[in-house]
Amino acid sequence: MLLRFDGEEGLLSHLGMTGKWIRRDRAAPAPSHVRASLELDDGHILDYRDSRLFGRLIRGKVANLRKLPALGALGPDPLPRIDAERLYQVLSKTRRSLKEALMDQRTLAGLGNIYVSESLHRARLHPQRLGVSISPDEAGRLAGAIGDSLRAALEDEYSPEPITYVEEGGENVFLVYDKAGEPCENCGTAVERIVQGGRSTYFCPHCQPLRVRKGVGARAGPARVRLAAARPLGTSPAPRS
Repeated sequence: MLLRFDGEEGLLSHLGMTGKWIRRDRAAPAPSHVRASLELDDGHILDYRDSRLFGRLIRGKVANLRKLPALGALGPDPLPRIDAERLYQVLSKTRRSLKEALMDQRTLAGLGNIYVSESLHRARLHPQRLGVSISPDEAGRLAGAIGDSLRAALEDEYSPEPITYVEEGGENVFLVYDKAGEPCENCGTAVERIVQGGRSTYFCPHCQPLRVRKGVGARAGPARVRLAAARPLGTSPAPRS
């Protein structure tokens, strides 16, 4: 995040895995693990809390901060909208898996492990599909799913209370993330977990089939393959005997 203040002063804030900004009354005690604080004109204080110190803060003039490699290397912000054609062009040129390609911040800025898993699930795309296997229609579906996942998260977390991450014991409001072995909310199939690029990936093998398009490799990395016919999310699977 690039925060802008009066006099074109700025602050580049990267939350890392557990960083968060928390607003409190000036008279209220500060929470633990506060690394920096901003005093606001309305009498509140914004504390930057980071228990694991994976985040970072860089202060400077906004114009200078915009020139930093950390910002210059980023892809477009996925909000308020994603250019589906650009997304297709980027993904279709890589033989990395869709999961790993989306985790690359040059593809889209701000997509982390949770929302890549959630977005691929909403788009009904298997995380091990290679980027070169994606079609323009699938890229359009994925663009919409990414926006839906981010907006759903913002709506769920819209509260004056501080965010509690899932890793910190917060409520798991996600569709598949960290739900290995639990039934998919759409079809009832058990959610599966695999590891890609050293990170956990969660998906439904029924809603996100690993399909092979003729002449194009569809899988990246070692993992068990399960094939299933695709169907729209929100419909029920056929009865099992």
